[in-house]
Amino acid sequence: MGGRHCRRTPRRNRPRGLGPDFGLAAVNSDRAEGKRAEGANPLGTRSGVRATEDSAASREERMLGLKARTYLLVAALALAAFGTGAARAADAGTVTSGTVTSEGGTLVHYSLFKPNGADATHQVPMIFHSHGWGGSRSTAVSDWNDWLADGFGVLSFDQRGHGESTAKATVEDPEHEGQDVRALIDFVATLDWVQLDGPGDPVLGAVGGSYGGGYQTIGALTDLRDTGHTRFNAIAPEITWFDLPTSLAPQLVPRTLWSTLLYAVAPRNHARYIDEAEAYGLATTTFPDGTVPVVPNLKDIFYRHSPHWFSDHGYHLDIPVLFGQGITDNLFNLNQGLHNWSDVLTASARARSIFVGYNSGHVLPEVFPLSTNPSGNPCVANWGAFERAFFHAAFAGQNPRTALGGLKAFNIATSDNGCIRTDSVTTFKTVRVTPLGSVVAPAVVGAPIAYKIASGPLSIAGVAHLRGTLTTLGVDTRAFFALSVGANPPTAMVIQNNVLPIRRLLPVTNESLDLELPGCAISVPAGQNLYLTVTPTATAFLGTSRVPGVMLIKKAVVDLPVQ
Repeated sequence: MGGRHCRRTPRRNRPRGLGPDFGLAAVNSDRAEGKRAEGANPLGTRSGVRATEDSAASREERMLGLKARTYLLVAALALAAFGTGAARAADAGTVTSGTVTSEGGTLVHYSLFKPNGADATHQVPMIFHSHGWGGSRSTAVSDWNDWLADGFGVLSFDQRGHGESTAKATVEDPEHEGQDVRALIDFVATLDWVQLDGPGDPVLGAVGGSYGGGYQTIGALTDLRDTGHTRFNAIAPEITWFDLPTSLAPQLVPRTLWSTLLYAVAPRNHARYIDEAEAYGLATTTFPDGTVPVVPNLKDIFYRHSPHWFSDHGYHLDIPVLFGQGITDNLFNLNQGLHNWSDVLTASARARSIFVGYNSGHVLPEVFPLSTNPSGNPCVANWGAFERAFFHAAFAGQNPRTALGGLKAFNIATSDNGCIRTDSVTTFKTVRVTPLGSVVAPAVVGAPIAYKIASGPLSIAGVAHLRGTLTTLGVDTRAFFALSVGANPPTAMVIQNNVLPIRRLLPVTNESLDLELPGCAISVPAGQNLYLTVTPTATAFLGTSRVPGVMLIKKAVVDLPVQ
């Protein structure tokens, strides 16, 4: 697809800012583990290791408005708490608060963290941060000491409708939240202690998860659309969306539990269409798509609030991106992250970007059908240090993949908390569903059915596709599909907590089908089998067909992303 790209001339001799020379291979480990030896690799290979600094496993908490960064107190502070009189370790910077006036007179409140010693002659790059849905900005210097000590300034802000910021939250509308991001960029470009690429163009990165990942992609793409380039040098969005409608309601089947929870924690000031859509979804177990004239067309509204819209209209980012995506996340699943990679970035950007999939994110356990639900980030042992190393490389004009030790493009956690490292997740092996190449899916009621498709040993990582010809009987027929693993059909468990639906409002006969199955990663051992599981209902959706019916898929094959 042709389009407008964001291209920058690398500054290979750009100053690093304050703090010790990072060296790009050296990583300052979090306080819980102690200081890692100089030159240590930020990537971990131990199974089941979690990051304790800015843990990837805690990112979903940001969406619920909880404190996302959990730091252990330094020893001096612990001693002081017990009355020893030991002094608290000095902060690596200072914080000031303020507002920026954005579109429509909206006041966007921020906390600005400045490293000690930063001034007009010792300039530093800037990192943006924002919160999850229903949350608020970070205000404590202690949250950012590691970043400040490494020579980054940080600006954390309340998105509109959240915290102290005014106006209504509109869910990352480019004309509202996107303009807020652009106003903040304009502001930090006026600070004499911030490095610039040019007038009005700061050296800039961004971090945050969920809604705090959405502002990054929408902000960068809005800047690109409005000016012909984006002023972000690099971004690091986590557990966020490519297409918001298909995240919230794949094939217009709402993720009922998630939509209820998101509505419960929504900021007080939000767009009216969120209320109307929630009421309609709960009453009908379907997603408002303009079919009913008096109900807002949330499918179209949220499509325009998605990177998908920008990609479809020819806008693609040409900057390094560090993607973190939850594989057990059953709101913004692995599929969403991989589409951001393939559809939003240019080929040049993909060559300089890194994708990390971990067992975490927005996780509601899938009880029916039974699923594996591991937790951890075996591919990156220290996420905060890894992010900082990524930005140091990107800001220095280096390829982060090369600078961080020759990384593979994709580093994806498996269901047993191993790590598959690969440069491709699109090498497919087509396998036939057995027996007879047919899949029968009951609607409304019935137990899950597991159809064998392959035997171990076998490793896959990525998004499999189910293909065949579809026939449905019944009205508004729905069934849910996923890959599963077990020694036999009764023991088969869905891999990494995710299912996706097929839905047909009216009967169809021999319709060509190509369905994305939930993305996953697994190394199937000898003696175990890979199955296609089909179920009439699923915990995260809680919505079934209107009347009893059936789905039949003939000539059924699955394209597996083999490794």
